[in-house]
Amino acid sequence: VGLNHVQEWIPIKECLLDSSQADGWCLAEGLWDRAIHWVLSQFIYRTVEPPNLESRETLFDTPDPTDIIYLLWIGGKAVGFCTLKPQGAHFERTSEKYAMFTIDTVFVRSSYRRRGHVKSLLVALSESHNDIGFSQPVSDSMLKVLWKFLSENRGQRRRFWEISGAGNEGCRKLLWYLLRHRCESWSTFQSKTSY
Repeated sequence: VGLNHVQEWIPIKECLLDSSQADGWCLAEGLWDRAIHWVLSQFIYRTVEPPNLESRETLFDTPDPTDIIYLLWIGGKAVGFCTLKPQGAHFERTSEKYAMFTIDTVFVRSSYRRRGHVKSLLVALSESHNDIGFSQPVSDSMLKVLWKFLSENRGQRRRFWEISGAGNEGCRKLLWYLLRHRCESWSTFQSKTSY
């Protein structure tokens, strides 16, 4: 399996390599970066590291032309991505527009997780946007990252939202309150089942 680039077939693994890329999140620019995102989201994520549906992970659709894509580069290798819906972009199912900048998808390959990459993305995005939405469903692993991030950054707690649809009034919930409720429910469950 490979991609045809400038009349040359490039194996999938080689598509994800670029020694000129600095480590960290990088804005995807151009057709080749979108092809790298496609390989990660439609091939690697679906077949090599498929989503765990019990943890509220879902298959990702291809991004809209107006979506913003970031690629995560580590050691010259593309190991993750994030897609974002800009505020004011049209919601595909209705005539509504996104009420806020919205994180639609995030994926980091399993061997690169728990190293602070998603936290660094949240820090960067929160510095440049007032409110940030997260498309439903938010996976259990992302909720854990958000719990830790918001626990450490009190000033961000009223800026992160779980949204349905375009996130307009009535279609968004403050993530900090949802996380606190979930944490309290989990603690109650644990105390009732411990011996």
